Amino acid sequence: MYGYIVWTKELRRPVVTEWEIQQLRFRCVAIPLRKGIPQFIQRRLVSRAAGLLHKEGVTRAVFPKAFPWLDIFAEYHVFPADPMVLCRALAAELVQTRLHARGQTGKGVLVAVCTHRITEEVRRTVTELCIRNRYVILAAAERDDGFCRRLRREYGIPLVQTENPEQLAKAAVLVRFSPEMQYTKGQDVIDLFHGGIPLRETLILSSEVQLPDECDRMQLLAALYGAGAIRLNQVRILQEQERK
Repeated sequence: MYGYIVWTKELRRPVVTEWEIQQLRFRCVAIPLRKGIPQFIQRRLVSRAAGLLHKEGVTRAVFPKAFPWLDIFAEYHVFPADPMVLCRALAAELVQTRLHARGQTGKGVLVAVCTHRITEEVRRTVTELCIRNRYVILAAAERDDGFCRRLRREYGIPLVQTENPEQLAKAAVLVRFSPEMQYTKGQDVIDLFHGGIPLRETLILSSEVQLPDECDRMQLLAALYGAGAIRLNQVRILQEQERK
């Protein structure tokens, strides 16, 4: 079960209740936050809240935006819900969003996928990109000739597998599942690993479902997707200009 953290001005001590969002149950802990509380007391309240979720068996949670006490929850092995799984599942859609923003929507645009290991996530992304864009480079230290042959056999697509920097520099969009490969000036880069360039896009639900405003929305979507409460086709990608 996921946790859900909120601030409250009504209580004097943390309290755990159960919330439901999109039919997914959360163990919600409310942390008192009022003006004039000394910092050491506030830390004690946060520590108490983290301990309560730990006792509930919670290891992943949705936190308020810009939550300043993640280190305290980490001491109790409670960490933010990880949006990276959702972002990787949407990799091909993110590429299309970038290409659309550049005015490059045709199948003749070159896209590159860079990774240290060829995982199922990488294979799925490359396959979707090959079908949509046709011209795709896969840059990986290990080779997967069987995967290349399958793409050619099933879709008639010749996947190029190379780490040649000159060829990679020609890609309009560079998708990096790991940080080893460098990018060139003018390339759109989509980093799908922790510590990479933050996404410029925002993810929202395409339906009219009202989600809480005070939480970190990416963490909430990650929790809902990870628990199977939402599907990929319910997630909409907003470009920078759409957020304004």
